[in-house]
Amino acid sequence: IERNCNPNVAYTAIKKELLRPVAGVIEVWANYTNTVQGHYVKYENSIYKDVKLSENPAVHFGKFGMATFFMINGTLVSSDKFGHFFDEGHSYYKMVNLEGKSKSDALQRGIDLENGIYGLRNTKVYSHADLVANKSGYEFWNSLFNDRNNQNYITCIQGKFKLARHFSFADYVDNGWDESINCNEYSPSIEDRIYKAIASLEKKSGKELACSTNKYKCIPLIEKYGDDAISLISSTCF
Repeated sequence: IERNCNPNVAYTAIKKELLRPVAGVIEVWANYTNTVQGHYVKYENSIYKDVKLSENPAVHFGKFGMATFFMINGTLVSSDKFGHFFDEGHSYYKMVNLEGKSKSDALQRGIDLENGIYGLRNTKVYSHADLVANKSGYEFWNSLFNDRNNQNYITCIQGKFKLARHFSFADYVDNGWDESINCNEYSPSIEDRIYKAIASLEKKSGKELACSTNKYKCIPLIEKYGDDAISLISSTCF
């Protein structure tokens, strides 16, 4: 970045456009847009159909709970992952780049949130796919100005910020984002009902829908994420 381009100016502007509390900007847009094709699963047709409002309030709140699904890179991705990508990814970036914490500290924050308010405490669901989306978002924020391969999204030419390359989710999405491959964990209080619902949907559709049947698809993720895999990838993959 040239001297007369202050990265903080662009960084602040991008944060203003992309970050929102509770439900992310792109997450909400994806749930309601007609620009791209997605598929919405109603609560009563989902694996959560027998989970009570008091146990998982989110899934009862229409499209704010039951996400819209999109196919990216051949991977089925739910819209809530876009919120994790930008918002939680930014929280990781902030911890490491602005607060002096380690990447391990950032990954642990994600784990704590899945064990807490974003997961088991409030929804009875621990999502490994959320953690992968978080880390991918961290890589995105790093790439605004500091891409390790000198492929920044933003550069400075003649004292003005310029877009150096276009963004695509396809550069980040892999099977780790898919909860039918990178399996969820469920609180014991709802686990039996979840698996019963899956079995019912399997019988109705004639297809194998249990997450563990896709183990072979997620094994390459262990190699991709290396030492971080133990924090990001479901134990069903190992």
